[in-house]
Amino acid sequence: MSVAYLLTVCLFSTFAQTLHAEPKVIDIFNVGGEQDIMQLRSGPRKLFNAIEPNSTRKWETRDQSGFTVIPYVISADYGATTSTITGAMQSIAENTCIRFKARGNEPDYVEIQNIKGNGCSAFVGHSPGSNPVMLENNSEATCLRHDLVIHELLHVIGLWHEHQRVDRDKYIQVIYPNIAPDNWSQFAFVGKDFGATTYDLPYDYTSIMHYGKTVFSSTGGITMQTLDPKYQDVIGTAKEPSANDYRKVCLAYGCQTCMGSKMP
Repeated sequence: MSVAYLLTVCLFSTFAQTLHAEPKVIDIFNVGGEQDIMQLRSGPRKLFNAIEPNSTRKWETRDQSGFTVIPYVISADYGATTSTITGAMQSIAENTCIRFKARGNEPDYVEIQNIKGNGCSAFVGHSPGSNPVMLENNSEATCLRHDLVIHELLHVIGLWHEHQRVDRDKYIQVIYPNIAPDNWSQFAFVGKDFGATTYDLPYDYTSIMHYGKTVFSSTGGITMQTLDPKYQDVIGTAKEPSANDYRKVCLAYGCQTCMGSKMP
């Protein structure tokens, strides 16, 4: 067998592996981070841990069964990975009174978009017209993982990040020297004078809305130190919403049942 033949086989094998390489998952939770709340991309805004029951950012349309309906359109061909999106929607429906429904002619709706380089992001809560949810998916990078998709959908329903709670300094310390100033807004919090509410639920290290210990690090060091050390490696690792993530949605939208049980 000639050396030239072996070289050709090796090169072809390497090329084939490159063609079939899995895209890199865009990790919004840890090192590097992702500015996934669109309202924060141009600087600090009024932040909420979760929208209040009387918020103008709530989705208000209800169906005949009393469920809150969020119309959506998927404006890109995700192929087989579309099931990751619809699966996340179904998980939310099974645990809250939110129902995602394919858009008819509703004027206000969620538009799921796939734009290269735009990563994973969403606005928090409802706005008139199209409400874009960016879920990048191509041969190089993807947001199409259950925890990432459900995180963005919970944003559009009305949840902010857990580490932006008004009481967060009792539970974590933000290490600002390890964060570039351009990203400080990702750790901002606002008090009750701006209408923030936690629904009196305890701080949740296990929330899927909590970023990890090294998110937005510019030095390689940690950016969030949990004051309870046993949670240091827990934050930013959730694969499903926590019970309190779902409770906030249920309280905001007045759900009669939540996670299969009647609300008090």
